[in-house]
Amino acid sequence: MTRFHGYSRLPDLGKILREAAASHVNRRKIYMLPSMSNEEILLDMLRGSDSYFGEKPEAWSWAGMYSRLVPRGDLRRGIDPPDQSMILRHLIGQTLADLDSRGMTVPHGVRRRGFLEILSAAIRELLLEDVPPDRLLYGPSKGSEKRGAEPRELLYSIYSDYLAYLEDNGLADNSQMPALTRESVMSTRPDYLDSCVIYWVGFMSFTGAQLRLIKELNGLVDRWGMDLEMEFYTPDSGLEGFRDAASQLGLVSSGQYEKGGMIVSVEASDAFEQYDAIAMEIAMARAGSGELADILNGLTRSDQGRIDALLDIGIMADPHKVQLITSALRRRGVGFQQRSEVQVSETAVIEFCRRAWEAYSRGWPTRRTSHILRHPLFGVSSLDEKRSAVELPEGIESWRKFLSGVEGDSSTPSSLKNLESLNSFCEYLNDPRGHVREEILGALLALADDGEWESRLAAEVGKYAELDGAVRLVSSTRLEIAEKLEMMREQRPALGEAGDQRFSGVDALDCLLEWARGATTALQQPQSNVVVLYDSPPPVLAEHSIWIMTDVDPSRFPGSMSGQALLDADLRDNVNRRVDDSDDAVHLPTFHEKREQQEALFRRLLSVGSVVTIIARSASDSEGRPQEDSPFVQALFSDAASRWVRLAHIAGAAWSSLESERAGLYAIDRGKFPRVATDDLRMPAKVRSEKIRVAPSHIDDWLQCPFSYWCGHVARIEAPRDDVGLYDKIIQGALMHATWKGVWERYLSH
Repeated sequence: MTRFHGYSRLPDLGKILREAAASHVNRRKIYMLPSMSNEEILLDMLRGSDSYFGEKPEAWSWAGMYSRLVPRGDLRRGIDPPDQSMILRHLIGQTLADLDSRGMTVPHGVRRRGFLEILSAAIRELLLEDVPPDRLLYGPSKGSEKRGAEPRELLYSIYSDYLAYLEDNGLADNSQMPALTRESVMSTRPDYLDSCVIYWVGFMSFTGAQLRLIKELNGLVDRWGMDLEMEFYTPDSGLEGFRDAASQLGLVSSGQYEKGGMIVSVEASDAFEQYDAIAMEIAMARAGSGELADILNGLTRSDQGRIDALLDIGIMADPHKVQLITSALRRRGVGFQQRSEVQVSETAVIEFCRRAWEAYSRGWPTRRTSHILRHPLFGVSSLDEKRSAVELPEGIESWRKFLSGVEGDSSTPSSLKNLESLNSFCEYLNDPRGHVREEILGALLALADDGEWESRLAAEVGKYAELDGAVRLVSSTRLEIAEKLEMMREQRPALGEAGDQRFSGVDALDCLLEWARGATTALQQPQSNVVVLYDSPPPVLAEHSIWIMTDVDPSRFPGSMSGQALLDADLRDNVNRRVDDSDDAVHLPTFHEKREQQEALFRRLLSVGSVVTIIARSASDSEGRPQEDSPFVQALFSDAASRWVRLAHIAGAAWSSLESERAGLYAIDRGKFPRVATDDLRMPAKVRSEKIRVAPSHIDDWLQCPFSYWCGHVARIEAPRDDVGLYDKIIQGALMHATWKGVWERYLSH
């Protein structure tokens, strides 16, 4: 028996799940989740207001289902993304060598470093949609060369080799888990599922491989005579025509969809003002004032409700601008915690090694080496930079002489030791004999241990409190390296021939960076009463009373939708047109369908806020060009029947007025500037004053051009929004700057 339940609000889901569990008292219960990051949230939902609910429910991901339903003798060892990259690198080398031996040309870009990333993304999608390799071949490519390998032939060759390599070596790609599970349950009775109910929670839609597995599980009653029930609890996006789980499964939802939460739209002039305004409003609301506090007073029934909401705030920021918002939160005194996984490649450990290699490859130049030796990982703060600027040590021997035997400088012995350890590490990477990845990771771990990076950085925390999070990241990175090495040493052969590749020089560094990009540090334990900061979408079951989405503009939603070099539109159309004898025809999502998926995900993200959702954006991009609302936002509110309600639209000027009037900012005296006629009665009195109050968030505007600041923030003079052909902003700006430059030069010369 299969049932389908839709929901629009996360607070309602916990109650629905508890009622469903109560109706299946004597059956084994399994909860399938999109990822295990949702497990703790699910347990809280099932617990409800109780402090304990008995035996812990079983929660599975796709990998968990694979390990439980496939017989032990048939299980393959799962590989992580860095392992996949190693295998694909090995197969690319073999394929290129074969093509070269036959005198065939290779498509442009295949020999470049970025090809591996493109290939990895294409193969991941093929595995998720369970596309057989032969579906990739059809007719000649447009403009194909006579003796050249076509892109689809190259993809077919490497994809086929990859599947064969995994099977021959007993390995399984994570994207392959649903397809492998399906193959197993078709041939072997999964006794564990007898007298069982599976709750599928949080899946908005399914990939081709996942959908085929679900349909196969649904047929176990007829195939093996099993007693199995499945219930689907799927979030509704409210997007008409979207191919969601209900349409994929051919089921009708029994859910009751309620109106979505209130949405506040915020616009600021740039990213700096956007983040600072958000941080300021949070700080002011917690003090009982400000626009956000007023909004909450209208939505919550009591002061306690407003306080509770302010203790549960989540922010999703652009991953490339996390430092901007963390700086704004610190500046406003708002406590926060980052809850997104951090790639090892983004930690200080890997960045430090990359910088050390660059200095080594350039012969240890003065400035680069001096900066490295003063890095917090080394805990050195008294290196004589003035002396190094005079003597200009260049090269390892010159630095050894500079750092050795200097009386009275306690930092030099440790600096010399640190430099020697870095130089030895770089020379090890540069060994022409090369090293396997296991040896390279081992050398990095030894470097961190010998240098006592964790303890040295921890000693600096007393001086710089902001390094507290850095200590955790360094410790987590070191632990990730150690665990990877232990796994590689226990499971031999780990990757077969691919694991025997040897790297030297810059290739060795690339191998290290490639592993780091596919590895993540452990998540920090959740803290209470702090703002939770995400740099990627949160778990699908996550909920916050106040949910803030920053940079909601076209550059992120929908973002770049350019075609893929390997899985282009032509290939997708031909794969989808192929006739299949089975009922489950292979389907690669078209670019239009991918865009619909992104829009559906965006709408679900809006549901994270149970009380209010704030969508913020900048009126201009990083290059100062104006930008409009995201098309997703425009479509959302253009439908009068939409169940989403926009509560308010706060323009950038409103943020500025709040900042100046409520924040109690100090004034900056710039003298009698700009010079305004006191008898101009059209100007407000505060504009005619001899002093201008400049908010800290606007200081950059003031320093860049005081006149422009005065026009925009004091006189409120706005540039024409429509270009009628007679007004050129660039020419006007250049004229004004040239004019004021001449004025100030003449003024200062007298």
